[in-house]
Amino acid sequence: MEEQLIIQLEANLAVLNAQLNNRRKEEFNFKPSQDSWSMIQVLSHLVDEEIFDFRARIISIVDNPSQPLPAFDPLATLASKNFMDEDYNELL
Repeated sequence: MEEQLIIQLEANLAVLNAQLNNRRKEEFNFKPSQDSWSMIQVLSHLVDEEIFDFRARIISIVDNPSQPLPAFDPLATLASKNFMDEDYNELL
């Protein structure tokens, strides 16, 4: 089961790379409207969720099951970042 999960995660990364490699920075930063997210914002959000939310919560559940889960505000994190400086290859 664990091996299948790893295989699927690697496949997901390959799909992302196939879809997003060789794009210009302007494409990553493009927002179709003021209220929309750019590709780099979406990708950065996914990475942040993995590192600061999902992982932290799993560790908390395993290490301290009786304690409340750590708080994470994805919109505040999103607002605090400078996406114009983000690099897709560094995110993944």
